[in-house]
Formats: sequence, C-alpha cells, structure tokens
Amino acid sequence: MNSTQLTGPVDLFKAAWAFYKAHWKMLTSVVVLPYALIFIAQALAQVGVVTSSLAYVIGANIVQIAGMVLMTAAFAGLIKAVDALERAPSEAPMTVGRQFRVGFTYFWPAVLLGVMRFFIGIGSMALFIIPGIAVGIYILFAFLSLVVDDKRGMSALVDSYSLVRGRWWGVLGRLLFFILCYVIAVFVMVGADFILALVLGAHSPAYMVMTGILSMLLSLAFIPFAFVYSYKLYVAVKATRLEGGNPGAFKKWMVAFIVIGAFAVISVPFFLVAALSVVRAREARMMPPVAATSTEARLSATN
Repeated sequence: MNSTQLTGPVDLFKAAWAFYKAHWKMLTSVVVLPYALIFIAQALAQVGVVTSSLAYVIGANIVQIAGMVLMTAAFAGLIKAVDALERAPSEAPMTVGRQFRVGFTYFWPAVLLGVMRFFIGIGSMALFIIPGIAVGIYILFAFLSLVVDDKRGMSALVDSYSLVRGRWWGVLGRLLFFILCYVIAVFVMVGADFILALVLGAHSPAYMVMTGILSMLLSLAFIPFAFVYSYKLYVAVKATRLEGGNPGAFKKWMVAFIVIGAFAVISVPFFLVAALSVVRAREARMMPPVAATSTEARLSATN
C-alpha cells in the first residue's frame, strides 16, 4: 500500500504555481470567452436596472446562460488540459477550440453531477451545517473524477469519498490554505480598488470600468490556478488512497440526501403558498367588519 502521507499545502502550492507559470497562457485562454460573456451579462444587467429596460435584462439573462454553458465546458476542458500536460507535456497539442470540444463531451454528465451535488448539499444541510460541510469535503473531487477518470454520476461521488476517506482533515486543511491565499489576493485587489476610487472618483464611469476589469483579471488568473492546485491535490490523494471503507453505505447516504434535497426544493413553493395563506387569513381576522360597521353607523344616524 502506498504511503498515506499527503503532500503538504505549501509544497502543493509551489508545484501548482510552477505548473501554472509554465502553461498560464494556454490555461487562461480557455476561460477567457466564458468570463467575457459573464462580464458582458453583468454590464447589461446594470444598464437594464439603471434604464429600467426589459430588453437589456432579457439580453443579460441570455448572455449569462451562454456564458454558464461555455463555462461548464471550459472547466472540463481545463482539467483535461492540465491532465494531458502533466502526463506528457510534449505530446499534448493544446488549442482553445480543441479543449472546448473535449469539454463539451462532458457537458451533460457534468450537469447531472452538478444537479446531484446540489440536492446532496441541500439534503445534508437539512441535518445542520456540520454534516453538510463533512459531505461537501467527501465529494470534493467528484468533478475531477468525472473528467480525469471518466467516472459518471454516483460512481464519481463514491470515488471522491474513497479518496478523501481517512484524510478528511488533511484535505480540508489544504483547501483552507488555498482559500487563505485567495483571500489575500482579494485584499490586494480591494487595496487597488480603494486607490482607484481616490484617483478616479468612486462614482465615475472610468472607476466602474477599471474595477470590473480588475475583477475579471483576478478571476482569469486565479480560476485556472485553482484547477491546477485542485488537480495536484487530486493526484496526491490518488497516490495515497487508503484501502477499505464502506462505499456501499456512502452511496446509500448520498441517495438519501438527494431524495431529502429534492423533497426540500419541491416543497418550498408549497410552503410559501401555505405561509402566504396563513398570513392573509390572519390579516383578514384582524380587519374590522367594514360592511357591518357601516350599517350600524347608518342605523345610529337614523335614530
């Protein structure tokens, strides 16, 4: 059995950074178009709110959906690119179009996995925060398992569990380390934003454009790096996978969480309608009987 010692977070970060520096142009170019569309959608939505134009709002929603579809394919293509460059960098011809074509082959499995993870998240959170966090870490590598090892649906979730089992705290610690690095980068951007507000004016069009560009650049730089870091961690946990566990029981729990989550989502509209009916009934009981009061007033006036 392989050593169970995971690569430390600092070493993971260094390895991910070295990989990213060597291939950042290719990795970043894959996510440029989806993020550009999402940026345009946000701008259209802001114009629609300011001008109260329904056409801008509808256009923003259409562009947003297109951006999210391309983003799903881009993420899968990005992971495939990282995996190919890691395995055989000299034998991995990369183009943006090729990575999107590869990414779209995983589009519907990725959507299905995303829906499953959404319901699992809702269902596990129904048992309060801590179980939800625990389950979230166990299924952290499901998307990577789908794209790298072609495991679909429940198989990807169970594979992620088998990778994390026995190293839950270690995986969480490496995830928190990465989040800390991201928070530091965000603070740097906030400082740059503050300086721009002083120089350009907090409400000037130039300031709004510059802050939007800065936000987009941060996303374009950090998202590919996040996938590289996640891939490096995925490889590390695969190399130190522990034997044993009870994947059958985990699968049953996932099915239960999906059912609970789906029931919770479906029941929300009925709950809202019922709550609204109760509120209206209470308001009706509190209102004075207008018609009776008016009749009594007329009788009093006649007498």
